Amino acid sequence: MKKTYNDIANAQEQINELEKLKEYIEKSETEAIRVKIETKHWHGYFEPILLTKKHRIYTSKETMKTIINKAIDLKYKEINNFIDNLIDDKLNVKEEIEKPIR
Repeated sequence: MKKTYNDIANAQEQINELEKLKEYIEKSETEAIRVKIETKHWHGYFEPILLTKKHRIYTSKETMKTIINKAIDLKYKEINNFIDNLIDDKLNVKEEIEKPIR
């Protein structure tokens, strides 16, 4: 049960981060949005070295807002599922307690 509460808190934290990102996008003066992603990979065999690759994604403001809104909706559905599971667990425990012993 403690794990479920942590899952709900993590999902809410992700929603907060997405909302903050959405604010940055809405405040943008231009319609073009650039997302920069940096990944690190090990290269080499005898002397491995950690190299950074940079990827840039260009998209419109509306497309990014749509993507973020969809992600937020999915996180809310995930939270609702966690809550439904908690309620089901509580009801099942209550039914087990109220069951007559034969």
